[in-house]
Amino acid sequence: MNILFVDMYSNLAGHTRTATTIAQALQRRAHEVSFAVVEGSNTHIIAEAGFKMYPVSASWAGQYPALEQLIHALHERGEVDVVHSFDKRGVPEVTRAAKALGIPVFYTICGGKPPRTALEMKPIISLSHEVKAALVEKTSLRENDIEVIPARLDFASMLSSVDDDSEERYKRFREKYALPHTSRIVLRIARVSKKYKDGLLQGADAVTRLHKEGFDVRFVHIGYIPPENRSDFEEVQARFSALNRAAGTTVAVSAQDEAPQAPDYLGLADIVMGLGRTVFEGMLFEKPVVLVGELGFAGLVGRDDTEQLAFYNFAGRHLKGAKPYDQSVAELTGTLRELLKDEALRTQVGAFGKTYVLENLDANVAAARYEALYESFSPDDYPSDEQIAAFIRVTPRRVVRALLPEAVRRYYQKVRYS
Repeated sequence: MNILFVDMYSNLAGHTRTATTIAQALQRRAHEVSFAVVEGSNTHIIAEAGFKMYPVSASWAGQYPALEQLIHALHERGEVDVVHSFDKRGVPEVTRAAKALGIPVFYTICGGKPPRTALEMKPIISLSHEVKAALVEKTSLRENDIEVIPARLDFASMLSSVDDDSEERYKRFREKYALPHTSRIVLRIARVSKKYKDGLLQGADAVTRLHKEGFDVRFVHIGYIPPENRSDFEEVQARFSALNRAAGTTVAVSAQDEAPQAPDYLGLADIVMGLGRTVFEGMLFEKPVVLVGELGFAGLVGRDDTEQLAFYNFAGRHLKGAKPYDQSVAELTGTLRELLKDEALRTQVGAFGKTYVLENLDANVAAARYEALYESFSPDDYPSDEQIAAFIRVTPRRVVRALLPEAVRRYYQKVRYS
């Protein structure tokens, strides 16, 4: 089966890694997968995985006519049997082309939060039950129109990617950032943005409190700093520097890596402070994982209500509202203290995490389910022409954005997911 994956927004690393990992799992099942992409900061992830890519020009007023033309051209050459979009951008063009050609078309919602808009095609595939519940509530879609397939990581390759040089690399990292070799590490891997900034500050504050209590512990952040979020990074760096000066030693560091691979760093960690994909990677490597999301400290995986945490994609959105900063830091400090003092607890929640992700989140499980959906597609699943036209309409707002200078438009696209 020739499958075309569509990624019109490769500026989100987790989003692009999800599509790439599932594509690799499908290829292991003897399918041929290629990508239509608008080039972005993470397109290299697709290229490095060896997939054939078809560059598509960026949208004009929210439309992608070149994408529709590409699908028709590939179909003429017999090179596409299924089209699968991993972002709402381009979904109308993908759907219109597939419907005209009579080939199956699918749409996976990669984002954790429910999208503000969604073309009511079916079956829509969601990574979380949270998105499914929101779509059923806010649209005409029914329960059986939405498939929840959370599995999206290639655990076998992640485990095998840990090389013999890891220990030496960790030693050099500690030396570079003045981290004592005996210190326990609380690790956070995430890009720096307004969304994640408070979590980084809370992690550093909690670890600093524990250091004052006599625990030999340090906080390490590793991630990409998008140019538009430079001011957030500078704020984080200023706070970390102030904490380090007050402590008279290094208690919090932030290291830049444009495309951090979790297996390269998880060996450093005694505890992972996670959100989304990093949670799953920490669980795979049997690390205790604490959740700190946009709303604050959200729990310890393996001790707190896992079903509830999973419903919200391990992003902490089960909280009723944002916790006051000091309350969140206090709760995080208490949980970290408990983990640092109790080796049996660390082992228990670490073992639970690995079992959970292997049973529920392996991309090979997802690939089998995607394959079954492709084979069961019915022409009745296409949305109506009216629905497609309504979604793809040109609005004044889109026209204004299209006429902005290129540099302004690219910045706008990065900071507004539209």
